[in-house]
Amino acid sequence: MPNLKLLLLAIVIAVVLLLQLKPANAQDGKTLYQSKCIRCHNADPSKKGSVGPDIADASLELITVRTQKRGYPAGYTPKRKTKIMPVIKLTEAEIKALHGYIKTFNKKK
Repeated sequence: MPNLKLLLLAIVIAVVLLLQLKPANAQDGKTLYQSKCIRCHNADPSKKGSVGPDIADASLELITVRTQKRGYPAGYTPKRKTKIMPVIKLTEAEIKALHGYIKTFNKKK
């Protein structure tokens, strides 16, 4: 019987942890974009910003490398020559949410 109690406890803990890992969505991405990106990028990611370029067609890889390392993926040609974008510490889920929001503006899809 003690093994059954431990198993039930483990299942309950696993369910609680899984519920806390809610998937990122475009609404979360919109909030992130509005709080972290529109200082330099346009409120509409498909348009050029005051400092940053249009980013509606940015890949998940580009967003990840730019926000985490200030670099560019191998073989990528930057739209602007400025190097003033700061590192923005985001979790993997936040980066995915940000990308999900930004790509809703991509007219090329």
